Amino acid sequence: MGYLIPMFALSGVNVVSYDQRGTGESTGSWRENGPEQRASDVSAIYDLLQREQLVDARRIGVWAFSNGGWTAPIVSLQRPIAFMILVGAPASSVAENIYYEIRQEGLHRGFDSATIDQAVATVSALLDAVAGAGSWENASRQYDLVRNQPWLAALNLSPAMKIPPPQERIDALRRADIYDPAQTLARVTVPTLALYGALDRAVDTAHDAPMLQSAFKNAGMRDFTLHIYTEAGHSLFVS
Repeated sequence: MGYLIPMFALSGVNVVSYDQRGTGESTGSWRENGPEQRASDVSAIYDLLQREQLVDARRIGVWAFSNGGWTAPIVSLQRPIAFMILVGAPASSVAENIYYEIRQEGLHRGFDSATIDQAVATVSALLDAVAGAGSWENASRQYDLVRNQPWLAALNLSPAMKIPPPQERIDALRRADIYDPAQTLARVTVPTLALYGALDRAVDTAHDAPMLQSAFKNAGMRDFTLHIYTEAGHSLFVS
C-alpha cells in the first residue's frame, strides 16, 4: 500500500509507514503475533510521533488495511487518536474470518462443497484446541482423516504436522488466531471512515460491514461513514 504515502504527503499529511514484525528490517514474526501485539507497536509509534514539532498531536489518526482493522480499534482505546480510516476491516473473530477465507479459496480453486466443509472442519478443530474450547485428541482425529488430501497445501498445512504442536507454536497460534473484536468495537467512538469492496474474498463484506456499523452505533459513535465499492475486491481495486 506504499503508493498511498505520496497521496497523503502531497495533501499535507505526515505519514509513518512501518514494517510489521518480521518484515523489512523488523525482528520477530507477524505470523506469530496478533492484533493486541500489533496495537502495542502502533501505540509506541504514536508516542514518538506526537512529540514531533511538525505534528499536531491533536490530529493524529490511524489508516488500517485488512488485519489492521482488528488493530486500529484497539489503538483507539489506548491512545487519543483523532480518526480511523479502515479499509477491508474485519468485524468477525479471526477464526471466523479464517473460515470465510478457506471457503472463498476453495470456491476459487473449484473444490466441491464437501471438500470445503472438510477443510473448514479441520481448521476449526485445530483452532478450537488452540483456544482451549476443544481437545487436541479431537483435532488429531480430524487431521488424520485428511493428511493425504491435496487441498492441505492450499491452506499452507503440512501432511506431517505434529498434533499437538510444540507449546511455543501453540502460544504463537493463540496470539495470532484467537481474537474476537466484539468487546473492543463496542467501546470505540473515534470518528471513522470504513471502506469495503463488495467482491472481497478475504473479508465477508456483506456480513462484516453491517456488523461494524452496528457495533459502532451501539458504542455511541457519532461520526461514522461507510462506503462499499460494488466492483472492488479486498484492496479496493476493481476486481
